[in-house]
Amino acid sequence: MEESLLARGNKAFREGNYHEALRCYEQLLLTAPAPLLPSIEFNRSLVKRRLRALPAKQGQTEGETETPMPAALERPEDLDPYFFDLIRDSGLFDPAWYLAQYGEKYNITGNPLAHYLAHGVALSTNPSPGFYTAYYLKTNPDVAASGFHPFLHYVC
Repeated sequence: MEESLLARGNKAFREGNYHEALRCYEQLLLTAPAPLLPSIEFNRSLVKRRLRALPAKQGQTEGETETPMPAALERPEDLDPYFFDLIRDSGLFDPAWYLAQYGEKYNITGNPLAHYLAHGVALSTNPSPGFYTAYYLKTNPDVAASGFHPFLHYVC
């Protein structure tokens, strides 16, 4: 029997795999029956608190310096430098992760950030394990209605 999404999220949380737990809980928020939503939201908020309590990069020990963003993060030509700086400084766009998740599936050959900004909303892709595009749009209908990119809205 296949393990439910809630069971997978709870198991990931118990094992300290907070990014996977967050992914499960946020996916559940999109599909679960209304009576379960408060419990799932509680689990999600607990995971987020645990993630904030971790060193900057999971697995990094206290006192280590954070490694810089990979060189692969490049500013798309049509992106204002101000917005690029916000994205870079947020640490929420992981080019290596994005390419590993979507590169082959969507035949991404150029700048992964440019691909995400141009196609991410329509394809329901995420810039990293720390930001869920579809969830952000569902919980912020004003952003969805505005047409403003949800990730840019979040980092601003």
